[in-house]
Amino acid sequence: MTIDKFGRFVSHTKTNLTAKRKSAEFPLTAEGDINAGKKRIKYVSDPTADQDCATKKYNDTKLASLQTNSLKQVEALDTKLENLKTYFQNELSNLKTIVYNIQTEASFLVKAI
Repeated sequence: MTIDKFGRFVSHTKTNLTAKRKSAEFPLTAEGDINAGKKRIKYVSDPTADQDCATKKYNDTKLASLQTNSLKQVEALDTKLENLKTYFQNELSNLKTIVYNIQTEASFLVKAI
């Protein structure tokens, strides 16, 4: 990495960096995998781009929100279905059928049972 006299990034060449903390090493490369050596990566931000990693808290919050919203949607749908059922039951009780005979041109009313 090249920096000019004003501290601005000028160019980048392929570099392998290793961060050392006491006896543990944490390899950082521009290409390839990052090996955390079975250690946690802490104090990271919530994802903003499609390919960002997500924290446990972010996922837990989204999952809880999804479950709550899904439950509310199911309850609302259940209420609508009950309303439709009641509506059609009422309509069936009021249903009357008119039969028209084409040959005699007579019509008569048949009440539903």
